[in-house]
Amino acid sequence: MTVTFNSAVPYPDVRVVEYSGISTSNPFDVGVGASSITGTSTNSGSVTTGNANDLLVGANSIGDVFAAAGSGYTVRVVTNPDSDLVEDQTVTATGSYSATATQVNSSWWVMQLAAFRASTGSGGDTTPPTAPSNLAATAPSSSQVNLTWTASTDNVGSPAISSIAARAPAARACEDRHLAHHCL
Repeated sequence: MTVTFNSAVPYPDVRVVEYSGISTSNPFDVGVGASSITGTSTNSGSVTTGNANDLLVGANSIGDVFAAAGSGYTVRVVTNPDSDLVEDQTVTATGSYSATATQVNSSWWVMQLAAFRASTGSGGDTTPPTAPSNLAATAPSSSQVNLTWTASTDNVGSPAISSIAARAPAARACEDRHLAHHCL
């Protein structure tokens, strides 16, 4: 995976998460994002899912320190030192959803939500995938970060979906030539 910025980035904030059990034919359901220059509560805004079984992935970038994930969400990543978040939850009914979280003190924030359709295979997948491992980052230049890792595996062989969130001035492109992805 390569993340490229259009200018030098002294402190890039890149988050990678992997999921399996996602639809292979049409994984992305819907997404939304919002921002504010002040506040302790971050909220992506609402989406209405078009699929009964979705994985909701929320990610934020904040100006202060992470305090708590939104109701029903599981914390997957909190970056250090920036305290930015990736959270997720699965839902089993179509409806209106948003990603929320809080920061300790009032500051600027950006919050985004992406909903991914679950695969429609029979029987359901009740065994979680293995955790990705061996994450390594190299910086061939001041405007590029290359990420490599050992991908998750799953007992039913569902392909993993990999999401990344990259924060820096004028983030330009996210590329993944091996896994389906959605740049938050």
